[in-house]
Amino acid sequence: MAALHVSPLEKKTAEQKGKLVFEDEASFRQDSTLYRTWSRVGQQPLVAVTGARESAKIFGCVEVYDATFVYDDDEVFNGGKYVDFLDGKMAPCFYRPGRKVIYIHDNASYHKEQEVQEWFHTNRKWLEVEPLPA
Repeated sequence: MAALHVSPLEKKTAEQKGKLVFEDEASFRQDSTLYRTWSRVGQQPLVAVTGARESAKIFGCVEVYDATFVYDDDEVFNGGKYVDFLDGKMAPCFYRPGRKVIYIHDNASYHKEQEVQEWFHTNRKWLEVEPLPA
């Protein structure tokens, strides 16, 4: 049975026998959080903590139709690290000669940095970037 509605990007992807890839980032805090707990009266439980406030930062993308997933972790989110992810993980995973990748990402500030825009421009023969609406 045919789909009732096919978005323009899905149609373009099908016509070009390409890939439709969504990208996003996530940050996971890894610091200790203490809550209330039950204990015997007068015997406060001791919870060992490091006192460190760290986080794990992850870049990741997934192809819509075959669910291919690639990710990389880093210490910070910035244009240079994003280009490293694009060049080192995303492109090798999704680029195929003669096929277009339609790449959808959000409007993170570093996505608009000159280094990132230059990378997109250099790879425009196989990559079409579609930012999400603001």
